[in-house]
Amino acid sequence: MLTHRFNVPRPAIESTRREVNSARFRESLRLRETLGYIAGDRDALTDSPPALLLTDLKIDSNGAAVATLETLATDEGRIVRTLVAGLDVDQYRFTLVRNEYGHIQGVDFELTDLATRPIVRRALSRTFEDAADIADALVDQPRQPIELPERQRKPEMIGESVIERARAMERQQAAELERRNAKPLGFMFD
Repeated sequence: MLTHRFNVPRPAIESTRREVNSARFRESLRLRETLGYIAGDRDALTDSPPALLLTDLKIDSNGAAVATLETLATDEGRIVRTLVAGLDVDQYRFTLVRNEYGHIQGVDFELTDLATRPIVRRALSRTFEDAADIADALVDQPRQPIELPERQRKPEMIGESVIERARAMERQQAAELERRNAKPLGFMFD
């Protein structure tokens, strides 16, 4: 069991309290339907297994909230359990997820920008053999563009005959444009 304390933003306090006290939300807790995922898995096109189960949520009038979470026996649940134990508190966060109607769907786990691949790999290496692959999938590091060497264009690469044909075409196009512009349109203004 994990306990997560967080603050609900001031504009959302009252609506969140109403939702938490609603019969629909209590029923979803009872039926164990308020699932949490690793960030990105909820929106993935494939069916990703959940990592967490929200078992209780309490919010006071000031917006201070306490969520009780249970990690599931899936691989994702084991990853979350390992990361919570191995990372500092500021390297991960749980986010309250709502659907388009404002109903609470669960609490998702995500890494903050402070969690780097080596840190996540080190935390996962105690329990998982493929810790490096999991860390690569979880931590999205910005990629640096690769600078390719610039090729110096040599003038001898273009033959003189190609240059002459291009100049002849330019002269022909200029002559045609001049001929079109000199042709009277049929209107005379004096």
